[in-house]
Amino acid sequence: MRKLKWLPVVFTSFFLLSSCISYYNGDYPSHVYFPKEGGCKIIDGSDADELIIWEGDKNYTSQELKDSEDMEGLPGHRNFKVSSDWLTAEHSQGSNTITLYVKPNTTGKKRTAVLKAEHPDPPYNSPYKIHIKQDK
Repeated sequence: MRKLKWLPVVFTSFFLLSSCISYYNGDYPSHVYFPKEGGCKIIDGSDADELIIWEGDKNYTSQELKDSEDMEGLPGHRNFKVSSDWLTAEHSQGSNTITLYVKPNTTGKKRTAVLKAEHPDPPYNSPYKIHIKQDK
């Protein structure tokens, strides 16, 4: 029993250090909300190389992934979009904006998805995550 006296100190130190770490989301909002009627919103942020829509649970174990496709754009600027059955996201590298289009919700249930934006620049290794929610 005597050997375990240091255990609370280790756990406390770990929790204090982990609370100081912040997550950089490329200047994009971490949450975007839409009413039942749907709509369009333009969000500003950093450069991205790809968009992925992830629908399903918060642990990202669902296999429902939709990858982005390239669209016509200005020379030197990639534009791409990704769509699911209720959500479309378009990214323009020229302006570093993502335009979100959400269809009206007729399901009677809340809709949720995570839009992951892969980015080209180190030192950030994880993608930007934008949680999208729509009322029922």
